[in-house]
Amino acid sequence: MKMKISEMRNVFAFCLGSLALLAGCGGFTEDVNGNIVEGTPADVNQMESRYARARFMESGPIIVDEVHDSVTLIYETIGDCRKDNGSFFYDPNYYYSYSRTYAYSFRGDTLLLTHHYVPDTYEVDQTEFDESFVLVGGTPGKLDGIWFWTQCRYREERMYCGNDNYDTYIKFDGGKMEYRIADRDSFDYIETPFMGELYRFMNDSYSTIDFGDIFYHDDTEYWRESNDISILDKTNRSVTYVSENRIFNLYVNYASSMDSVSVTLTSEGVTCVGEYKYIEMTPPELCNEDNADYIWGEGTGHSNYIKTNRLEFEACINGILGRSRE
Repeated sequence: MKMKISEMRNVFAFCLGSLALLAGCGGFTEDVNGNIVEGTPADVNQMESRYARARFMESGPIIVDEVHDSVTLIYETIGDCRKDNGSFFYDPNYYYSYSRTYAYSFRGDTLLLTHHYVPDTYEVDQTEFDESFVLVGGTPGKLDGIWFWTQCRYREERMYCGNDNYDTYIKFDGGKMEYRIADRDSFDYIETPFMGELYRFMNDSYSTIDFGDIFYHDDTEYWRESNDISILDKTNRSVTYVSENRIFNLYVNYASSMDSVSVTLTSEGVTCVGEYKYIEMTPPELCNEDNADYIWGEGTGHSNYIKTNRLEFEACINGILGRSRE
């Protein structure tokens, strides 16, 4: 089916913190070519209950152009943490919006939202391509309803699927939309960029550990081998490994996307606790000078609150290893 990409005039690439939060996988359905796509709930009732339990992220109006088979999603921010003359204040009247336009089509019970990706000038690969995001679980042929935004997408008719730790749901209701996310209980937090960074830090005290990287799947085999890490035991939330002839135990106490992380690392009687807090759109109670070091992007569309004890966590590990960072 030829998509009406030429009719689109306002296309946007996905970015972290919005609908780039592509969902994980919970069930199975057939894709548009008859292959199996992970991710769709078994029935509408299950879809509705999952959506009800998921966390609200963003909402806004939509514009549907049935003549050109396009839909524009408009995301709105009302209220934001602002800064004026060095002082923070919460402005409840602040308004910001941005939009994304997609060609849409139905293939059986699958909804495809397609945009034409144009690389930014700084990207090495300047190849343009059509990209279709795969949504399932709604009513075939009807845009309105609750859809499961799978982690799979087509690029030039070839399917690619991710494996991040959250499921994404979007609800179209007349002239408005709302999307929510839900953490996946089965996600493997030990096979993530965060763990790769931790393994590297064991041999390089000048590298860094980013707790926010715990939400994305990554094969850590390279980092284990290149840093001489031996795994003794592992679950999806814990790992016991050997580094520098010492045994370490890492446990993920809590991890919730677009929210917070808590991990505990122990070795030789020493316990290191790592914590990370992320709030998209800083709430009024945190919009003050006491949190100046943790508020980012104020007045640029919406501000984010990011607080971490990364330096203390890294210093604790250095203490176990008997080294210091000059």
